Amino acid sequence: YGSLYYRNGQIYKGRFKKGQKDGYGFMQFEDGSQFFGQFIKDKFEGLGIYCFTNGAFYEGMYKDGYYDGFGVLTYSNKRKYIGFFTAK
Repeated sequence: YGSLYYRNGQIYKGRFKKGQKDGYGFMQFEDGSQFFGQFIKDKFEGLGIYCFTNGAFYEGMYKDGYYDGFGVLTYSNKRKYIGFFTAK
C-alpha cells in the first residue's frame, strides 16, 4: 500500500504491484473527479465507482479503464441509466 502524488495535482492511494496501480485504490484527478475501486496494471478493472465533479457518478464494472458490463450511471439531475455497458 502506498501513495503517489502527480505534479498535475492527481493523487493515488492504494495497492501497487511491480510499480503499477494494482488492487484496490483511490484516485483523485486534476479536475476533482474521483475513482474508488479496483486497478490492474494502472487501469480501472473490475468493480468501481467514478464520481464526476458535476455530481454524476457511475457505479459498476470496468475493463481496460472503460465502463464494461453491468452498471448504473446516475446523472447530476438524479436520472439513472441502469444496464450493460460495452468498452470502447
